[in-house]
Amino acid sequence: MNRRGLMLLAIPSFLSGASPIVGRWRSVTTTKGGIGAVYDFRANGSVAYSSAALVDLEYSLEGQVLTVGGQRVGIGWHTDGRLQLNFGQNAIEDYSRKGEVVDAAQPLLGEWAGHRFMAGRQIPVTMLFRAGGRSLTVLYLKTTMGRYQGGAGPWTLTLPALPSRRVVAGADGSLTIRVSGGDDHQFVRF
Repeated sequence: MNRRGLMLLAIPSFLSGASPIVGRWRSVTTTKGGIGAVYDFRANGSVAYSSAALVDLEYSLEGQVLTVGGQRVGIGWHTDGRLQLNFGQNAIEDYSRKGEVVDAAQPLLGEWAGHRFMAGRQIPVTMLFRAGGRSLTVLYLKTTMGRYQGGAGPWTLTLPALPSRRVVAGADGSLTIRVSGGDDHQFVRF
């Protein structure tokens, strides 16, 4: 094979060699109020860091009633496939599916994105419904954009007006993030 053929073969492997930290990660532990952190590492070296309320609860669906953590919510579907949640007292939220349908027989399964009106503003919300009756709701309270760099790791993370961070990937598929001068915090994909 000539050099041009070798070069063409090498390009796809280089392009597919995305950093193992690319993707969304959430903190394993939260405060007593459920506040944790979410990092969205992107292939271009940018990262979105969010302080977030992380609510991991059981759910069940019976007809048009969704029960999440003991709270009953009316559920409906728009003709375009969007999900509508009715909390009562004119509190209605619309969610759009992110990604592919997980199971056509259980249309609620998967990831949904929308907004919730809180403290006088719209808060971005992600809801994940998993098989087995577990859900994760993420309310993004404040998001800051930054950059990360490093080859195979560890990575350094820089966020404006915040202490620097160091990121290490664990053999178990987790991340450990240490804030400069602080403790280690564990993260898992979501």
